[in-house]
Amino acid sequence: MEPNEETPLLTPTLNDERKTKPDDVYNRFNSQEKKLIVALVSWYGLMPFFVSGCFVPSVPQIARDLESTATTIR
Repeated sequence: MEPNEETPLLTPTLNDERKTKPDDVYNRFNSQEKKLIVALVSWYGLMPFFVSGCFVPSVPQIARDLESTATTIR
């Protein structure tokens, strides 16, 4: 068979028998798993604010200890 524009790019295999519906992608995780994923992503998104909030107030003390300036520490 000579390839042409009508030739399918992928040849059918035995696994193609179980066709999936487009909405099956959204049913991969149940409701509790979706909530857990959203909570984890939200927590990791907020983490930099907590870290910087802990570090920034200590910059003047670190600058004094290292005999430097706050600009250099940041």
